[in-house]
Amino acid sequence: MTRPSSTTFIPTAFNGNTPGDGGLTVADRGIALALGSSNPTVYLTNIDDASDRGRFYAVNDPTPSYCGTNTNGAVVVNITCSPDLPKLVKDFYGFVRFCAKVK
Repeated sequence: MTRPSSTTFIPTAFNGNTPGDGGLTVADRGIALALGSSNPTVYLTNIDDASDRGRFYAVNDPTPSYCGTNTNGAVVVNITCSPDLPKLVKDFYGFVRFCAKVK
């Protein structure tokens, strides 16, 4: 997800929320993920920690090739991850949530 240029990502939006996704416990959590639920099922860190499936990329930080050019900042989440969702299936639902401040 690319954020609009008139916003600022809030890296601490979900600090203190559990459960985590195995990321570093000292890292800020700014991303929420819901899998098969209308409420977040896990809160993700913003940094590149191998055991967590979410990451925030600041403006112009290199993103994975499938994301395209990062001119506004980006939130990237690996939706499929064992054991809870090893592959996408038909009629599965959920969401990715993050907070931003309008400039």
